[in-house]
Amino acid sequence: MTDRSPADITAVVRNNSTAETAVTVKADASHHQVIAAQKVRDLKASKIRALQLTLPPRSARLLFIEVRAKDPVRQGTAALVVIATTKTQPPEETVAVQELQVELAGSDLLPGALGFPALIVPGLVAVWAALEIWVADRRRLGLRNLSSPAIIWGNKLWLLAAVAVSLISTWSYSAVFGQVDLLDTYRWHDLALVTVGAAAFTAVAALTVVGIHRWHTPLITQRTSVLNILRAVQKRGSETFEQPVYQISENPACYGLLVHHDREATVLTPPIKFSKPDTLFKIYNKTDRNLTDAINEINKIEESGGIFDAKKNTSDLPETWISDVTVALSPKRADLNDVEILRFRLDSEEGFEE
Repeated sequence: MTDRSPADITAVVRNNSTAETAVTVKADASHHQVIAAQKVRDLKASKIRALQLTLPPRSARLLFIEVRAKDPVRQGTAALVVIATTKTQPPEETVAVQELQVELAGSDLLPGALGFPALIVPGLVAVWAALEIWVADRRRLGLRNLSSPAIIWGNKLWLLAAVAVSLISTWSYSAVFGQVDLLDTYRWHDLALVTVGAAAFTAVAALTVVGIHRWHTPLITQRTSVLNILRAVQKRGSETFEQPVYQISENPACYGLLVHHDREATVLTPPIKFSKPDTLFKIYNKTDRNLTDAINEINKIEESGGIFDAKKNTSDLPETWISDVTVALSPKRADLNDVEILRFRLDSEEGFEE
């Protein structure tokens, strides 16, 4: 008997007496499904475990029994017990026991040594799916040298996470959805369903985590507008024009202003210089100038169709600076005074002509 094919058993009920005898025949095979019928063609429609027979003297009758494996399918042996009880006084019982070998239809597809590791596949695929979402976000940020397989292999804790996800997935498949227990026995379509379900769940969870992170930490790249860069600085909690200076290399020295920390990465920008409009210049000249006031003024300028003439430029700074938004891993804080992130310039200043 396998999980795909039933066991077909033929039983013989014999009346050795000289009188007609009524007999009740019952069959049971533990939790497996047992169907008994007097004709083979009745097995498909029958759901009866007990049959009522009337046997003439010195006669025998054939009974057909079908045993179907039910989930969870446990490989090994199962006992089919058939009990024939006469309706005489006193009743007589005859018990017959047949041992059935239970196998999985796909149990030989993988050798035994590889069978259990196959159960880790749902966790590995789920971890890979989640990491792909994270890697895609990192690549959008500008960190290119990332790959999910390398991350999993480089940090064995991800393999431990894959085992945990596999165990949770198989338990959920069995307990929550009422399906087979893959820790007992697994079939290929069950393994495929658990793998797809685990990957979809972790991918959605990863998208949610990345979405929440992007809500708190905006994505800043070289294509990000000047206004959004300033908004990101403000969202970091800074209200001043002067921002910390970070050094990303030593030979030659290269500097940038902090926008914010994006998990393990640090996003830096060169100073932003503007020449128009005059209303923003008034805020820039205040002794108690505030970055929020400047951002609000820029919003008004853009909403009214005015011109906010700003460019990233470091031509008047004494050291080598980055020329555009740059993402760095673990840069060190430079031993320099804070530098204005928003600075006024003249149209005639070198390097700013259109």
